[in-house]
Amino acid sequence: MSLSPTAKKKVRESIATYCQQAVSNEPRIHYSQTRPFPFVDIIGHGWHTLDCSGFVINNYWNASHDTHVWLADPSGQKMSGNGNTWTMTSWLSTHGKKITTQPYLVGDIAMFDGHTMICHRKGDKLTSKWTSHGSEGGPVSKELGYRKDLVGVFRHPALL
Repeated sequence: MSLSPTAKKKVRESIATYCQQAVSNEPRIHYSQTRPFPFVDIIGHGWHTLDCSGFVINNYWNASHDTHVWLADPSGQKMSGNGNTWTMTSWLSTHGKKITTQPYLVGDIAMFDGHTMICHRKGDKLTSKWTSHGSEGGPVSKELGYRKDLVGVFRHPALL
């Protein structure tokens, strides 16, 4: 179910802030594909380990806490910490919407072959900015076209 315009705005603001804080605190965030991954409410305090899909899922979990609005796990795993890129692609293909027109909005999720990232600044293919945590050097801000194996961009059903 889609949220009200006010709730969508708050969720998108939470996601943008969380991504900016994560990039700023990159030395405290490490890469690991361990499951279940731990959820992190306050980025920049302590040490954290996530992978690309864990980072995207964590964004939605954190936005739920920040806004007091329930958001479904974009991987369909009920915020268990067990989701991954493939469960996210499956769940978003069924419940979300594949975005075929621009602009991309904050909270949109880019799916690649074995990788995912989340939009933190709206825009078109060239001006939108995305947070990626696909290696130990992340999270980092990227452009959508930095990889050639894009499967698609999806919008979470709450943000439709």
